[in-house]
Amino acid sequence: MSALPVMLHVEHSEPRVEFVPFWKISERWDEVAPHLARPLARQSALTLETLKASLIRGEMMLWEVRGEMAMVTQLQVFPAERICTIVLCGGTNLDRWKRAALREVAAYAKASGCTALQIVGRRGWTRAVPEFQPTGEVVLRASL
Repeated sequence: MSALPVMLHVEHSEPRVEFVPFWKISERWDEVAPHLARPLARQSALTLETLKASLIRGEMMLWEVRGEMAMVTQLQVFPAERICTIVLCGGTNLDRWKRAALREVAAYAKASGCTALQIVGRRGWTRAVPEFQPTGEVVLRASL
């Protein structure tokens, strides 16, 4: 008599992506700040302190998967359209949460009247999210 294989049910649930409202930024800050420190170090427009202040004022929005990632978005209003921009994103296990995070942010952006979701970041994001197309725009910068 042969033994039957044991079938294990392994649940592959998506991570829970949470929007953190401005009044909870200070409460969540110690957990999300380490995820944002690395992407912040690659730019000069924001520091941890100025980012926290912008989030508390509601100028930017914070999203998180507890213990794994933090993402910052900003709505930009132009004469012809509103765009939701992912300004910063950092954490671990990108492949586990990126789809859920992008879906949540896109739903929020659409409900906010945005016509597009864009990522401003390093070139490696083109490989991480191939459904996003490079715009062909170049950012040129001169220090003053």
